[in-house]
Amino acid sequence: MEPINFIFSGQGSQEEGMGREILKNDRARSVVKKLSSPFGIDMEKLITSESFSVLKKTRFTQPAIFAVQAAYREAVMEKIPDLEITAAGGNSLGTYMALVVSGAMDMENAATLLKARAEAMGLACEKNPSTLRAFRGHRKFVEDLCGRAGGLSIALVNTPTQIIVGGRLSAFTNLDALLKREGYNPEDESNEFKMKELDVDGAFHTELMRDGIQIFEKALKTAEIREPVLPYFSDTSGSRETDPEKIRSLLLAQITNTVEWEKCIRGMGQACAAFLEASNKTTAALMIEAVDINFDVEAVSTLDEIDMLG
Repeated sequence: MEPINFIFSGQGSQEEGMGREILKNDRARSVVKKLSSPFGIDMEKLITSESFSVLKKTRFTQPAIFAVQAAYREAVMEKIPDLEITAAGGNSLGTYMALVVSGAMDMENAATLLKARAEAMGLACEKNPSTLRAFRGHRKFVEDLCGRAGGLSIALVNTPTQIIVGGRLSAFTNLDALLKREGYNPEDESNEFKMKELDVDGAFHTELMRDGIQIFEKALKTAEIREPVLPYFSDTSGSRETDPEKIRSLLLAQITNTVEWEKCIRGMGQACAAFLEASNKTTAALMIEAVDINFDVEAVSTLDEIDMLG
């Protein structure tokens, strides 16, 4: 197989039985079992038999997605042990698996830190009733709309025209009223933009996450972060990062600041135009060609598809 950038998605791929397919692989099952200790959860049960009502809660969503990503990565490396990885990057919580792949963190340390992140963000969601909406529109247009509505901010920039906005429920009510006054009809296909509410607990990557941040800060201070062996791209800076303390500060900033995923993709694509995502739902891969049609994307979600790699 040609050299690739290994990419990992954030929340959005959670679903009932999300790990059933990949846990047919013995090595994948083994790595998931080992993650039960740092997460303090029966991870195999969580990703094979828990209900969606459990999986949609942030404190369970993030460990579940990380475990599934770890399992798929293990199966890919078993199939192609000499896979040449040009760079690793992840969208939101996906950056933790990217840190593991790059060699900046080991699996257990990353899981321990992610557990604290999930608890911190879950607490902030409980304190601040809020949500995210996906907008189809250019960044400047969405920024202007947020400014006019008030109380809203850009949480993620996934592609040039896929922008995720976060805020309190009341702020979105104000936005809806503003759009109604301006004649916006969500059913009209000729609209300059579209928007869709996401099934999440709260407004991730906004200032509304600050209420729980102390939990994460405490864990982050003692987390072991090394200089990456392979190129690691931060979704907060959108750039390659090598300094462990800079990476540490960016992980903290990521909680309350915009995720610059489009910039991250472009950065990785400068050295290598081929990307690979392996997961139960390959949501990050869907964004790659929207950033640059010249990028080549391989997305695998079944063991049969993994067997066809190479």
